[in-house]
Amino acid sequence: YLTFWATTKIGAVLVTVNTAYKIHEAEYLLRQSDTHTLVMIKGYRDSHYDDIMRELCPELETAAPGKPLACRRLPFLRNIITVDFKMKGCLTWEEAVARAHMTPAEEVHRLAAAVDIHDVCNMQYTSGTTGFPKGVMLTHYNVVNNGKCIGDRMDLSTADRMMIQVPMFHCFGMVLAMTASMTHGTTLSPLPYFSTKASLACINQERITCFHGVPTMFIAMMEHEDFEKTDFSYMRTGIMAGSPCPISKMRDVIDKMNMKEIVITYGQTEASPGTTMSDTTDTIEQRVATVGRALPEVECRIVDPETGEVLKFSREVKNHGAPQNAGNAGLIGEAKARGIALSRVPGAKEIDIRKFKLDHDDGRQVYEGEIFYNMREYEFKIDAKSGEVVKWEIDG
Repeated sequence: YLTFWATTKIGAVLVTVNTAYKIHEAEYLLRQSDTHTLVMIKGYRDSHYDDIMRELCPELETAAPGKPLACRRLPFLRNIITVDFKMKGCLTWEEAVARAHMTPAEEVHRLAAAVDIHDVCNMQYTSGTTGFPKGVMLTHYNVVNNGKCIGDRMDLSTADRMMIQVPMFHCFGMVLAMTASMTHGTTLSPLPYFSTKASLACINQERITCFHGVPTMFIAMMEHEDFEKTDFSYMRTGIMAGSPCPISKMRDVIDKMNMKEIVITYGQTEASPGTTMSDTTDTIEQRVATVGRALPEVECRIVDPETGEVLKFSREVKNHGAPQNAGNAGLIGEAKARGIALSRVPGAKEIDIRKFKLDHDDGRQVYEGEIFYNMREYEFKIDAKSGEVVKWEIDG
């Protein structure tokens, strides 16, 4: 949570890691993202991060804390910072903070002033149909604007108190909760992970007015023994997303949790992530049967997946000067990702993915991020010698 705000201020890129990752997934992510500094807790549930890092980086045993690491399996990793525990070769969080004097304040200000709104600030690894997770590169512009639009639809203000129980390594927690709250001056009450008992206790103690969750979270809370003892009188809104919710359960959430202004959001990581969203004044039928309307600066259209043609009965939604001739992009606007981080090919030269031709599209020039909507349907084929994108095909 703190690391996210710190990295964005100095122009660094935060790479979020799924807390359920095991050793092979963690190694892939750390290698593919060229991670330089790792901030970690000891473990979560059945994942033991300390053991994972000892195996991936046995050099820690003889490394000096604070000195650049030289790890064979993770060649770009230079620092590991541990939170609430100590490990050989690593700095603790407190030790890292104490070293702040080693960097002049003028240098921090210089780094902050050099940050551009279109710089990448976050890499979100999202699972896809083509195997390994894809590193989606989101910019400051993506995250801040999407968070603000989400907060606007929820009517967030300084009077609200947001409980964050959804994962902060995911866009649900990072953008829809953290950034939406920060752009509206909303008070944050983050929880380290979802726990029905802890969430209900937080609602009671902090007089929470809003929180997010997937339908199963809401159902688990309503079925818990502490539910009847929880005061929902301050509750107002929140987001239910991730999967469809039966109208009966939505009525229970509205009536029993007092969430009369709960809304629905639809999106994908590559879109920062919100693309459409219902309004606090929509009917319950609209909130359950639809995914709402397009957010500002987003254009939606219905495309035939076989021909790529925009269907004639599709009603295009254009907001605030969105491009009028978007081809078959599917979904465009300020929310689009900067692109997908490609793995380096051994022996290949540096790859420029900002512009290349696609055979299946009659050689039309395609720019970085333009067709992100189809990233899960297509995969890159890269020539190992030249490093050029030589093929782009449908997976399966």
